[in-house]
Amino acid sequence: MEYLENLELTFNKLLTDLKDDLSTIRTNRPTPKLIEDIEAVYLGTSMPIKHLGTISCCHAVGQRSHKQRIEGHRGCKIGL
Repeated sequence: MEYLENLELTFNKLLTDLKDDLSTIRTNRPTPKLIEDIEAVYLGTSMPIKHLGTISCCHAVGQRSHKQRIEGHRGCKIGL
């Protein structure tokens, strides 16, 4: 009985980890989660870039022309 409980806990953890990994895969839409765990060296210490500042992205809504997409991204605050 204890073996089955341990097995269930292990599978639940594996499922949770798989869901976390799959949540970073996006098709056709940018998401900060794609890059938040990339390591960067800051003051001699390696850390994820999500610890260095806020990561955000602008999402396009609906189908727009190329010019409208460019105009829409001018409001994005992109700074590293």
